[in-house]
Amino acid sequence: MSFILDSNTHTLRDPERNIELRSIRGYSTGDKDWEIHWNGEVIGFTARDNPKYGGETKNILMGIDWYVASMKIPQHLESKRAEVMGVIKEAMEAYGLKYSRMKVDCRVQFDQRLIR
Repeated sequence: MSFILDSNTHTLRDPERNIELRSIRGYSTGDKDWEIHWNGEVIGFTARDNPKYGGETKNILMGIDWYVASMKIPQHLESKRAEVMGVIKEAMEAYGLKYSRMKVDCRVQFDQRLIR
């Protein structure tokens, strides 16, 4: 259970468990869009930076936490949300980001083939 970073594509992979984390795009607000590929499924999510300041005047950056601000989870994976979040948390921490909390605005992504 170890992740390997491809520095050319900035993709984090765990080939043994078929997990891949891809950075898609970043925004000036500090938000960043990601995709996690897990067992043939693609789950898109946005991670938001949460800077922590300290010091006497509270102007020294002490660290940056992150949390999942939104997630597009396929409908058939809705029952495995906790497992999906665990995989995302583990991959993001392996990428070097410190996990803060599991605040998620989850949007279920419906398979359009199932909607009539």
